[in-house]
Amino acid sequence: MIEADRQARPGPYQAHTPWSAWAAIFGGVGIFCLGIVGAFAVGFVHGVSSGGRGLSVDPAHFSIWGAILVSEAAMTLGAVWFASWYGGARWRVLALAFPYPRARVIAWSFFAVMVAAMVVTFLGLQFAPELFRQDRSANTAMLVNSAWPAYAVIAILGAPLAEELLFRGFLQTALARSRIGFLGASLVTTTLWTLVHLQYSWLGMGWIFALGLMFCWVLWRTGNLWSTIILHALYNASVVAVIRFGLFE
Repeated sequence: MIEADRQARPGPYQAHTPWSAWAAIFGGVGIFCLGIVGAFAVGFVHGVSSGGRGLSVDPAHFSIWGAILVSEAAMTLGAVWFASWYGGARWRVLALAFPYPRARVIAWSFFAVMVAAMVVTFLGLQFAPELFRQDRSANTAMLVNSAWPAYAVIAILGAPLAEELLFRGFLQTALARSRIGFLGASLVTTTLWTLVHLQYSWLGMGWIFALGLMFCWVLWRTGNLWSTIILHALYNASVVAVIRFGLFE
C-alpha cells in the first residue's frame, strides 16, 4: 500500500506535513544552528589539536573543508530527522517522491537556468563588471588550489542536499500549507536561502533569489524535491567548471 502510494505521488506539488508554519520556522532555525554547531565543533577540535590556532583561513587547509562538510552533513541529517518529529513520513514532509523525476524535465529545467545565467553574466560583465568579479572571487580562492576537488564535492553534493532539504523541503511544505500558500512559501524560503549567501554583492544575491524562484517553480511543476536537488547540483557543477577552467575571465 505504501509503495503504491509512493508510485502515485509524482505530479504537481502537494504539501504533506504535520508541522505548522511557525513550528517549522523554529525547527528550521534549529536545523541551521546544527550546521553552525558542527562547524564550530570542527574548529574546536582543530584548535585543540593545533595548539589553539583554531580554523585555518587557508582555502587549501583541511580544517576549512572539514568545517563545511560537517556543517552540511549536520543540516542534511537534521532536516531528515526533524521531518518525522510529529509522526509524518519523511519522504512526504520533504517532498522526496518516487520514482525520480524524468531526465527530460531536468534537462529542460537546466537549459532554462543556464540561459538565464548566461544572460545575467552578460549583463553583469557589461554594466557591473566589478561586482561580477567580486562575486566570482568568493569561490575562486577555493578552486585554484590543490584542495579544489574537496570544494567541488561539497559544492556539487553537500550544498544541494543540505540547502534543498532544509529550505525547499522541510520549510516549504509547512509554509505552503499555511495561509500564504505555495507562492508565499516560495518567496519566504527563497529569501531565507538568499540570506545564507551574504558573501555576495547585491547583484549576486539578486541572481541567487531569482535562481531560488526558478527552483521553486520546478518543484511546483514536478512535486518532487529530487528535481531541485539534481538541478541545484548541476548548476553548482557548472559554476565549479566555469571558475576552475577560467571561463569569463
